[in-house]
Amino acid sequence: MQRIQSLFLLFVIALCIPAAVLTQSDVLSPASEIVRLSAFRSYNFHTATGDTGLLHILELALLFGTMLVSVYTISQFKQRRLQMKLCVLSILMQFGVLALIALMLKPYLEIHALISYYAPIIFPLFSIVFLWLAYKGVKSDDHKIKSIDRIR
Repeated sequence: MQRIQSLFLLFVIALCIPAAVLTQSDVLSPASEIVRLSAFRSYNFHTATGDTGLLHILELALLFGTMLVSVYTISQFKQRRLQMKLCVLSILMQFGVLALIALMLKPYLEIHALISYYAPIIFPLFSIVFLWLAYKGVKSDDHKIKSIDRIR
């Protein structure tokens, strides 16, 4: 009964790795500066400087935290209630990643910069969907076990 939600959680882990490593967007400011945003840092091609700010560190922490919680969730296959709580925690962390991405892009949106988005920027959305599917799978297993216990 545990297999499908384990696959969903493995998909989440597989999506968090490229989201943490790959470039999420490029920004062309009105001053013709190109800034590359990723979870690791912002890199300004005009001044050839990189910035690893607090938002980047928080985003990395949430992505790696989601991966660790997903691995732990898979290992706790006998404690379905705990698995459901951990899935909800991971969903909240992925919403936090989305909020941090929005906060990183907000200053550039205010100055009407051109932003080109790359695929890793939507990986947290896919992760949320897979985490929700894992939650539903664990909940379904919990209901099946309870109904079997009632029959006995």
